[in-house]
Amino acid sequence: MSPPTGAKIGRPTEFGPSQAAHWDGRQPLYNALRRSKASQKKMGKFLDGETILFFTVFGWNNPMRCEHPTASEPTTEAIEIRRGEACEAGQVASQKTAGEMHKERDELVKHVRLLMSARFQGKYDGPKNTKVAKTKVPAVANKNSSAGIQEILMTFLTKPTLGQLCKAWAKSRPGFETDVDRRLAEVRVEKGDPNYARIGLWNTMASEGYLAASAEEKEEIMKKAKDALDNRMEERRELLAEPKSMAEALRFMETSQSFLEDLMQFFADRCGGMAVMVVAGSGNVVISQGTCDIVGKPKLLYTDIEGEKPLLEGLAGRIHQQACLVTESKWGMRLSDHAKDPQRATQSWSEQTGTVMSQSQERSAIAPIIDELPSVNHNEEGGNDKGTDDIYYQTLAMDRMRLDVEGDEAVRVQPNTVATLRSASTPEPASSGMFGSQQSHSIALRSTCTRGSSVTRSMTDDASPEAYDGGLLSAGFPQAAEVTISHSTQPVLEVQSHTFQERLVNDIVTEVEPVDAHDAGGQCQEAENQMHVDLQAYEMNISTRGINLQVGDKGVLPALALGRQVFEDLSPFDITEYERRCAADGSQLEGRKDWWSTHGMTRFLITVPSKLRGRVNLTIGCRAVLAYLALELSNATDGILDLSLGAEDGESRPAYTAWLRNKPNITKTVWHPRAKLGEKRKPASLDADIGRLLTALWVHQQPESRRDDNGDLKHAANVSMNWQGCLRPGPKGIRLLLVTLLCWGGQSEDGEGERWNALAQDFANVCDILAAQGGKYQPPHVTAGVVDSGPQKRPKKLTEKAALLKEESANKKGAKR
Repeated sequence: MSPPTGAKIGRPTEFGPSQAAHWDGRQPLYNALRRSKASQKKMGKFLDGETILFFTVFGWNNPMRCEHPTASEPTTEAIEIRRGEACEAGQVASQKTAGEMHKERDELVKHVRLLMSARFQGKYDGPKNTKVAKTKVPAVANKNSSAGIQEILMTFLTKPTLGQLCKAWAKSRPGFETDVDRRLAEVRVEKGDPNYARIGLWNTMASEGYLAASAEEKEEIMKKAKDALDNRMEERRELLAEPKSMAEALRFMETSQSFLEDLMQFFADRCGGMAVMVVAGSGNVVISQGTCDIVGKPKLLYTDIEGEKPLLEGLAGRIHQQACLVTESKWGMRLSDHAKDPQRATQSWSEQTGTVMSQSQERSAIAPIIDELPSVNHNEEGGNDKGTDDIYYQTLAMDRMRLDVEGDEAVRVQPNTVATLRSASTPEPASSGMFGSQQSHSIALRSTCTRGSSVTRSMTDDASPEAYDGGLLSAGFPQAAEVTISHSTQPVLEVQSHTFQERLVNDIVTEVEPVDAHDAGGQCQEAENQMHVDLQAYEMNISTRGINLQVGDKGVLPALALGRQVFEDLSPFDITEYERRCAADGSQLEGRKDWWSTHGMTRFLITVPSKLRGRVNLTIGCRAVLAYLALELSNATDGILDLSLGAEDGESRPAYTAWLRNKPNITKTVWHPRAKLGEKRKPASLDADIGRLLTALWVHQQPESRRDDNGDLKHAANVSMNWQGCLRPGPKGIRLLLVTLLCWGGQSEDGEGERWNALAQDFANVCDILAAQGGKYQPPHVTAGVVDSGPQKRPKKLTEKAALLKEESANKKGAKR
């Protein structure tokens, strides 16, 4: 029967009164099945059965409009007969020899089933969000379930894009969503798919509407999209940039709270339990929670459990109290000086973090627990009242921040020798090469000495770039357990230590100068001309000659004359921190240097622990990587590594390093194998004697003051040496040495571990010095009046490449001379 007059083409025709009554009687069955969240297979089987039942009741002759049904209550036998007829019509209709009857019945069955499905859906009175997805489409995880950690991180770190202009056009039209809903029913009938996705129709209509828009409207949409992109880019830059003030740090905490909640939910789901994170800093506290989702069970966060909420609040308060001290030390201010009036601070700390605190625990809005800090009395310390507030308060803060070391009762803060905060103009590496916050302070550790004498071990963070040694003291890590010294001039032993998490121990550079016995505390009475340092993490015999790298003619691998070293390996937590640091620094470099992402350096450096473990010292290897990242992040100028200095028989060595530099195509950095002795080396393979060749090249890259008359390294790297033009960063600079060094470590053979450790250790020390001398990164200066050309930035790559080739040519000419 033809559709009624005036009906829109494609819209479902109306059933007759008897048919409508039949469907209304079957509607509760559909609603119950749908509320039970049945699978698509069960829903399809139900609709198929209802279609066969309909034809059993109303027959094949005008079943949609007949007045009287052929069977009021059909039997099972009648239903099976009608099912056989419908199946037969479907099978025969697809054949070329099919008759008209079978074709008409097949089309009628499909049409009735489609209209029936649309009617059931339209009259469904249950929750709409329980609609079952198609079987071929995988179920999408709840946003809060955080199906993948990588997806969470990418959501947090992905660079914004302009997006599709058709979507911007659609969102700017108020009635667009209504038009999509009105058209959706028609499309589902036309497609013959009652579950046709709305998003597909939305995209189609948006694309068609944007193409039909006028040129003026398109230009306006483009302008709005660019403005929105600029705002998102600015927000992203602010989010990922290091905070320059306490206000920026607070803004970051607020922005990242939803990310942390997703992160906790991910770990809770993977662990099948709960996850809680407390982040405290800059006078604020953020508590993020997650609980594993279990079907049919109520979801309770940790603070929803009776009696547990005060415990978490108390723990967060104690963490916040210590974090306030760290914040004051970092920003050089007292939080209490910036706190709001308690009478006006009506919003409590707990309201900001999603918890509830009693009114009796009223505190200032910025530093809720700062009221518990002891008052400052300068007269008791014997200092002047003028200009001593910041210094004294910093001393007090560091005194309260106890170091978790053996005999920590012997750890004290020297009130009269507290280092001032590093000024903003002081050059320092962009990446400190260590984990944890950077703290500017001076700590004296009292130790025992032989023959009743004592010595003060001072770990300082000098503000001058010359005193920078690549690392700062990390509180809470095992430090020296015993220091023993004896010599004739009664000196003070100053040990500058690089730190890398709690088990990283670097080489120790000692400077022994004669001083008055009174300056040394009057403790050292007798001495000899030898010293022995016995540290908890390792034992080392200090050599006053420093590093002794020798390259012999007999092919003997070089060694470091630093005595016996016993290092502890990195724990899983340290490796996690290392990967996080690499990812953060790599993200910064991708924004500054185009070649960084092209070479895939971030991914390559993150895989270092898995490649070096069990072959060489993983701690030293990770420290070398972080020191290199600090150099690349500094303001040092990129350059090209001069391989002619280590040439043998007129060819650059190692051949692998030369191959890396001369590759015509830029590819991702990968871990290459090592050639075997006696076999021909492939281009993408390490030299068989890579250890000897790489160390020879390293020695030739050092300043003259480090080498003796024979060309061997006899002195430890020092900031006083002339490092001008040595080992510059860049894609064809010191990066080539790092990649070669790491690939060698990943393919090291028995007996090479100690020698690799020595070279990697010296590599890290040199990178620390170069990073400090390079200074803090300064963005390129933009001349006033110069308009940014936007997309025309790409040709700069050719200019940089031409500059590198020109410098390489100049280096070759200098070597020939």
